[in-house]
Amino acid sequence: MKLKISFTIYSLIYSKQIIRIIIHSNGLTYNLFTFTGNDNIHVLTTSGRYELRIDLSDWKGNKWFAIYKTFSLGNENTRYELNIGEYSGNAKDGLARHNGMKFSTKDQDNDKSSKTDCAELAKGGWWYASCHCSNLNGIYKTGNTKHWDVVSWNEIKGSRYSMKFARMMIRRF
Repeated sequence: MKLKISFTIYSLIYSKQIIRIIIHSNGLTYNLFTFTGNDNIHVLTTSGRYELRIDLSDWKGNKWFAIYKTFSLGNENTRYELNIGEYSGNAKDGLARHNGMKFSTKDQDNDKSSKTDCAELAKGGWWYASCHCSNLNGIYKTGNTKHWDVVSWNEIKGSRYSMKFARMMIRRF
């Protein structure tokens, strides 16, 4: 059985987002839409002190992690600005350049690049500068690719290597 999954994040006035998940299996195509939003993360992270942990692995079983001692998202007025604190871990700091950036989607270009829409090129919503050192909302592919629109953490494998696994978790401390 061959299974192919892709998803696209569209902004709906920033507070809500539609995530379209397309699943191709055995010649059939399934569309699943789910609603989420940065508002929930903003409310949660302003109710206390939170840290962010990111776990990553490649296709050979190597594993990395990154911990940001403080983590919060701004509100809709700040376009969900990313705020991270001190870094530790073995993944190298793939979010430093994204700190203070506004969340961009293909229909809401908030990156610093005046020439390109990073979310459009990278195929996913993220806190792009111009354009990215990490992109955990890119397209899920296998290993080395020709394009930088994949799930990547550039400090580890470069912008054209799609990680096998990526997880972002927050916890209160």
